[in-house]
Order: sequence, then structure tokens, then C-alpha cells
Amino acid sequence: MREANRAQAAQYAAIAQARDWSIVSAAADGDPFTFTDAEIEELARDEHVRWRRHKERQGYSYGPLRSDAGPDKRHPSMVDWEELTEEDRDRDRDVIRNMPAVLAHARLRVTRRPEADAG
Repeated sequence: MREANRAQAAQYAAIAQARDWSIVSAAADGDPFTFTDAEIEELARDEHVRWRRHKERQGYSYGPLRSDAGPDKRHPSMVDWEELTEEDRDRDRDVIRNMPAVLAHARLRVTRRPEADAG
């Protein structure tokens, strides 16, 4: 579980870099960062891909029932986003929704590059 949490946190920098955002120091009383609904949906899909690859490296493949023991590890969420249950999609969305709070706990925050600078 700790390895999975570390991999998830390491993804924060990749998320910011891919979108030309920055992760910067934040004051304790600063304005909280929030994602748009569209960003949450897009980033949740990316999070599922990241999670699935992580599980594949651990030896998991698809199975209708979860099995964490032995060499034949299975997980029912080892499917494409479109095949996930809404409950599983919400887990991925929650990972993204929680990202600003996790960063804030470390006194960090995401900043978007101003539109005027983007061009």
C-alpha cells in the first residue's frame, strides 16, 4: 500500500509537467487549488491507466474476482476506463480531487500558467 501511495504522489509532478502547470510552495492561508470538472475527468482516466500499469508490474491481470495471493494475481478493475464500474471511476476521481489537499499538507500547491504567458 505504501508503494502504491508513493507512486500516486510521484504522479503529481508528471501531471503538472504535462499540462505546463507548476507545483510551488504555498502559504498556509493561501487560496485552495481546485480542478475543473473536465480536468478531474481527464486526470481520473490518466490515474486509472497509471494504476493499471502499476498493478501489471506487480503481476496482476484481469479476473472477475480479486485474488492477491500466489502467482496468479487477479483484479476486476484491470480493464479500460469505459469498462469500469462507476464506483471504480469515482475512486480514480477521488484520487485527483484529493491531490490539492495532499499537496497542501506538504505546503505545496498547483499553479496554472497565466493564459497571457501561454501564447
